[in-house]
Amino acid sequence: MKSIQSLPLLAGGLALWAGCASVPPAGGFAEVEQQVNERARHRVVWRLDAEADARADAAMQTLLQTNLTARTAVQVALLNNRHLQATYEELGVAQAALVQAGLLKNPVFDTGVRFPNGGGTAELELGVAQDFLDVFYLPLRRRVAEEEFAAAKLRVTRAVLATAADGLYEVPAGLTFPGIFGAIATAHMDRYDTNLDHLLKVAIKNHENGALNPKAQFNVTIQSLMERRMTRAQERGQPVPEYVTEMDFLNDPAANPWIAWPLRLYDCAPITDGAA
Repeated sequence: MKSIQSLPLLAGGLALWAGCASVPPAGGFAEVEQQVNERARHRVVWRLDAEADARADAAMQTLLQTNLTARTAVQVALLNNRHLQATYEELGVAQAALVQAGLLKNPVFDTGVRFPNGGGTAELELGVAQDFLDVFYLPLRRRVAEEEFAAAKLRVTRAVLATAADGLYEVPAGLTFPGIFGAIATAHMDRYDTNLDHLLKVAIKNHENGALNPKAQFNVTIQSLMERRMTRAQERGQPVPEYVTEMDFLNDPAANPWIAWPLRLYDCAPITDGAA
């Protein structure tokens, strides 16, 4: 009986299987533009290149040649605010993460040649291996990335609208949109003895109701958000939070940060069309 010897020729990861994807440089910005135009009737420009710079500068010059009013001053600020330009970069980072979350890791290809001991024709062998867990977690990674991308768009829109608020009276008093409702919640707590746990239970109830509506902007429960955070920490090799209940999750400042006391992240409604 002939014995066979195997000589490995190649074992490496190739990018052909996983493929590559390009990310639009202004991903998600069109939605921010639309939201700002509908709610504040202002124009925003992301200065990504020379053409965008020229458009923004031309618009500013036109505004500065007219009588300067509070509204035109806000528009100039929106076109020339460096902090906002830096904030827009969040969109590119979040969309790149979304694209990456939809890609599989590169498979491993093996190639070998078998030579019979007694001579004869050599045999070529090809093999490919793909990480099963990578395939299994792909939908979950994409859902998490989609939520993070949506959150980035909301943060950018909020930053623009806050800049367009009344800079003389509202902003110094903390009257951003969350700030106004934080003041209302504080008044409710003073009058009716509402406490922070009551607010967290309202968030749990509202998210559970939203999960029943397939057309809701965030149709996901607090329980699901908690489980996803724990799964993501495990995937990344980070310490897994020891949440037992939704209240544990909502009381974690890292998962549910303060926005405008007594409101935290999951107390706040997203920017949306229609009912919040």
